[in-house]
Amino acid sequence: MIRLQQANSNLVVASIEAQKLTEQVEAAKVELDHLAHHDALTDLPNRILLQDRLSRLGLVVQSEADWGPSLVAWQPDVVFFDVDSGNGDLAHRIGSAESRPLIGPLIGIVGAESPSRLEWMLQQRPSAYLLRPIRSSGVYTALVMGYHNASDRRELVAQVTRLERRAQARRTVFAATTRLMTAHGLTEPDAYRLLREAAMRQRTTIEEVSARIEANATGGIAAVIGS
Repeated sequence: MIRLQQANSNLVVASIEAQKLTEQVEAAKVELDHLAHHDALTDLPNRILLQDRLSRLGLVVQSEADWGPSLVAWQPDVVFFDVDSGNGDLAHRIGSAESRPLIGPLIGIVGAESPSRLEWMLQQRPSAYLLRPIRSSGVYTALVMGYHNASDRRELVAQVTRLERRAQARRTVFAATTRLMTAHGLTEPDAYRLLREAAMRQRTTIEEVSARIEANATGGIAAVIGS
């Protein structure tokens, strides 16, 4: 009986200690979260520190509450977003790929460097990132890197678009040249010469004449090239 009572007492003590340990772990988590979102010296929230730093740099700062449902409608020059508390709503507010150029560079604010959070951040295609807690140094660097990388990305997208249009135009000219060769028994140089002369008479481009020929699939090539 005495041994059983002693065992019960030990079990109660172990349960109490486990409860204390759990409470200490939870308190530590709260403290770490507070430190991650506040400055260690001033205890000010990171949002306030970031807004103050951006204001000192001459930017007009608006918080998330001012955004409205769409970032495109607001057209901000730069967007800082919290990676730790992020979700798919940011992508919804950005809109389609066509509307992305209307928004300035995205800059992620990273606290917990967990794989899932970093993966989500990369899915938003940020141009730069800023480590938390926010410091007076680093914000300007993130802005410079963000605008530089965003500019390079826009130029790359524009270059790819130009190349795709050029490739499509060449395919259209080649198809029209082939049709002229087949319909009139011409060589490739003669067919291309007809396209060029038609474009000069109509004061348009060879690509436009070729597109008209391709659009008129049932015939009427002579009417298109004016011969």
